[in-house]
Amino acid sequence: MRKLLSIVGARPQFIKASALSREWKRGDWGVDEQVLHTGQHHDEQMSEVFFRELGMEPPQHRLTVSSGHAATRMGEMMKGIAEVVDRDQPDGLLVYGDTDSTWAGAWVAARWGIPLAHVEAGLRSFDRAMPEEVNRVLTDHVARWLFCPTDQAVHNLQREGVTRGVVRTGDLQWDTARWMADHVVSPGVQEGVLLTLHRPSNVDDPKRLRRWLESIALLGERVHFPVHPRTGAVCERIWGADWRAELARMGFELSGPLGYRALIERVQAVRAVITDSGGLQKEAYGFQKPCVVTRPVTEWVELVEHGAVHLCGEPDGLSAAWEWVAQAVPPAVGLYGHGDAARQIAEAMSRSPWR
Repeated sequence: MRKLLSIVGARPQFIKASALSREWKRGDWGVDEQVLHTGQHHDEQMSEVFFRELGMEPPQHRLTVSSGHAATRMGEMMKGIAEVVDRDQPDGLLVYGDTDSTWAGAWVAARWGIPLAHVEAGLRSFDRAMPEEVNRVLTDHVARWLFCPTDQAVHNLQREGVTRGVVRTGDLQWDTARWMADHVVSPGVQEGVLLTLHRPSNVDDPKRLRRWLESIALLGERVHFPVHPRTGAVCERIWGADWRAELARMGFELSGPLGYRALIERVQAVRAVITDSGGLQKEAYGFQKPCVVTRPVTEWVELVEHGAVHLCGEPDGLSAAWEWVAQAVPPAVGLYGHGDAARQIAEAMSRSPWR
């Protein structure tokens, strides 16, 4: 039995990890998985609710990291992961996506000489100003197994000279979305818009966040807005303690961050999505909802190529983007596999040497 340490820290990673954790338990793969939660997302609605809803056992290891400087946080995560590795001596490490937790785990794997699996390898926005882009590139170049969700991701790695250990699997997030959709009742009427904003480039500057929200309010749509803690803090800087009442007057229906069940229910209930989230772009596509991405680029380039999303890097471009929504024809679903990515990853890891 080989010991695998899976490292998660942010809500998109919980969603992906749940699909693979279910597969390790369901199949006879010879893998004993333990999960380490770095604490990058520690809010109840950003963390614990996901473990409950997705049927995951509580993480066997938890870190407590500071909310201060990014470099301090990264160092604390690296140190905490290294201590668990020293104590438990896992045979392999597995990381997801492109967060600081991802690179912290990858760094420890590289320094300790432990084979590393990277789920969601090969994605590129080609914007090195994004911390996520740096994290994903560095992680890919130290990984033993590179599990790519798309053909484009495989091509990106080939252009960088990375070919060994590359497997095109489809997307674990779509595995989980399909699984969760089987557990919720799909609404009969689709109306309104689901909005999420959380990326530093959109929300850290109060003037920019205000421009986004004012532009969205001008659309005259019913907007469901689950507010990320980071975004809420900046809204309070803009409008003061009554920021929720001010946004409600502008027409926003506010809530805290949604659990995954509520998110899938909401995506199915609206007619369109506005987001800067990578994962929500795919869920909108999977449930055939037009999606405006409030970024100038996306790592999910195939969604742009197939007309599933419209990039809108500036608030001034939102009215034109909304004209696209009115005319959008949802493309056929299938870019991210058919719900069997977890099985493909388990098969690839079980049949190859770990040392």
